[in-house]
Order: sequence, then C-alpha cells, then structure tokens
Amino acid sequence: MSYTKRQFVHQAFAEIGMASYDFDLSTENLQRAVVRLDAMMDDWSGKGIVSGYPTSSSPELADLDTETEVPNYCNLAITLNLAVQIA
Repeated sequence: MSYTKRQFVHQAFAEIGMASYDFDLSTENLQRAVVRLDAMMDDWSGKGIVSGYPTSSSPELADLDTETEVPNYCNLAITLNLAVQIA
C-alpha cells in the first residue's frame, strides 16, 4: 500500500519541525501543500522522472486522501523535496 497525498504532506511538515503542530495546520495550509506537491510531481514528470504519481487536473480538485501508487523507494525523495518546497 502506497502513501496518500495527506501522508506526504504530514511527513513534509514533520521534516520542517511542524510535526507537533499537526492539529494546528489549517485546511488551507494542507490544501496549499497538496497543490505544491502536485506541482512538484508534475515538474518531475516533465523532466522524465516517472513515479506513477496521480496529479490533479486543477488545484481545486487536489484531494489529500488520494492514494499515490508511487513505489516505496520514492517516498523519502518526495517527502524531503516537498519539505523544501513548503519551508
């Protein structure tokens, strides 16, 4: 079973020291992070990095609970790069 987009977002916030503030993250913060995640993965795809990640067709449709289907060996790279993006 692969990570959901929510799991990547929460892991990225933990990387930048916001793990203890998980419940203080607003819906807007989470939504912005998942949109950033989708944009980052679109960028990677455009550069030829194929992960199988399902991006949303528009920012309004970005769903945090979507299963990503990416291989486990991609998890750390996605998490750390997203942390840099949202920091």
